Amino acid sequence: MDFPGSRDIENGGVGALHVVGVQAVLTEYLIRYTDIIFSEKMPVFPSPKISE
Repeated sequence: MDFPGSRDIENGGVGALHVVGVQAVLTEYLIRYTDIIFSEKMPVFPSPKISE
């Protein structure tokens, strides 16, 4: 099964740079927000009120 851009990754093309960039952003997000993501106590946010 081929994933989108998998040929670019194998060949080292522009798609490979895009994938590396996405992985870097996701990794930074996980590191920055790991305490919230993996917290046993999730913060409670008020539900938005829908006005009719």
